[in-house]
Amino acid sequence: PEASPKKITVLESKKPLLFRQVSASSDYSLACTEEGSVYSWGSGLNGTLGLGLFWRTAPTTVSTEHKYDVPRPLHVRSERLVKVLFTFVQATPVNSFMISSEKKTYGCGLHINSQGTVYEPIPVV
Repeated sequence: PEASPKKITVLESKKPLLFRQVSASSDYSLACTEEGSVYSWGSGLNGTLGLGLFWRTAPTTVSTEHKYDVPRPLHVRSERLVKVLFTFVQATPVNSFMISSEKKTYGCGLHINSQGTVYEPIPVV
């Protein structure tokens, strides 16, 4: 069957989201909104979703239940990201990278800053 665009419903958002950019790896995706927020969905193996645990499920917020699938985009957020606005995202097989409006790079996944698995985005040094 031929692939075609599909409308994605983000249940935790009360208003329509406009994505400025989307990046996909083999089993997960990242998207950056016009307002500078990042959303992720798919498999969270190795912390690539930046949601804190391996996998999350919508429509809950990222701090509650977890299952093996994220069928809908969830807002990537943590206390360290409260005032950070993002302009670009990049999904790779084992890492996620986000660039802020201040040109700082954040990452999550395997071996960020020589650490083990990083489950929430941290500044990359």
